Amino acid sequence: MAAALVLAGPAAASAAANPSPELSAIEVSDPWSSPERAQRIEAVIDRARGQLGIPYAWGGGGAHGPGPGVRDGGIADAHGDFEKIGFDCSGLMVYSFAGAEVRLPRYSGHMLHAGPRVPVGAAQRGDMLFWGDGGRDHVALYLGDGTVLEAPYSGGHVRIAPLDRAGLLPFAVRMI
Repeated sequence: MAAALVLAGPAAASAAANPSPELSAIEVSDPWSSPERAQRIEAVIDRARGQLGIPYAWGGGGAHGPGPGVRDGGIADAHGDFEKIGFDCSGLMVYSFAGAEVRLPRYSGHMLHAGPRVPVGAAQRGDMLFWGDGGRDHVALYLGDGTVLEAPYSGGHVRIAPLDRAGLLPFAVRMI
C-alpha cells in the first residue's frame, strides 16, 4: 500500500509554484506486509518449530533455549517439571522471538502488553494468542489455518495443535 503526501495551506501553494520531483510524492510502506516482516516471522516460527518434542517444564526455557523447570508446589511438581530441561509456554515464546531479535518479558501476563493488540479474528501467522484472565494461563504462537505451536502443559511436549478457543482472549498480540 502506498500513500501520497498531501500538503495544505502555504506549503501547498509553495509546492505548486516550485514543483520538486523528489518531493512530489512520498511512498509510505505498509509495515504489516513487508518482505522483511515475513522473513522475521518465519524466523520466529522456524526457531519454535525446531523445539517440537521438547518436554514441557514449568518455568523452563528462555532466549538461549530450553532450561530447567522449577517447583510450583502443585501440578508441575507432580509431573516432575523441576527435574526436566524444557520450556513452559512463555519460555518458548521468549526463545522463539529472540531469533528475530525481539525481547519479550518472561511471564505470559506481561507478554500480553508487549505489543499491539489485534482482534483474534484478524490474527496472522506469528501473532501470540493468550488464554485466561490477563493472559496468565497460556500463550501460544499462531501458525494460521486454525493451528498453534505451543508448550501446552505439565506432562506434555512442544507441539503443533489445533487452536482451542475455550478461554481464548479476544485479541492477539503482534510483535512483528
